[in-house]
Amino acid sequence: MNDPLWIVDGAEIIGNNYQVASITDFGFSPIGDLDPSDIASIDILKDASATALYGSRGANGVIVIQTKRGKKGKAQLQVNTKFTLTEVPRTIPMLSGDEQRIYYIEKTTGGLDNGTSFF
Repeated sequence: MNDPLWIVDGAEIIGNNYQVASITDFGFSPIGDLDPSDIASIDILKDASATALYGSRGANGVIVIQTKRGKKGKAQLQVNTKFTLTEVPRTIPMLSGDEQRIYYIEKTTGGLDNGTSFF
């Protein structure tokens, strides 16, 4: 297994503590449930710095994620919303199948229908 060691707020989340053993399996990520707006910082440790702190578990690198913390003072509420429309505001007038056939016959034969079916 060549995956890095994932640390979120000081807790290891890969290995026995997480069901997905590899971040390459079907595109899953060990931090898939973490809201991106909650991330305060991401540090990537590799080589000697990772092995010095985490031993052999950090041999493939360590990704350290710190999430945002509460602050002293007056309470604040932050809301993120999305708004979508499901109706088409304006449509382009188009011919029906029969209208298109009649238009094509009129333009190609000069309006004469000789019984030939084009469609």
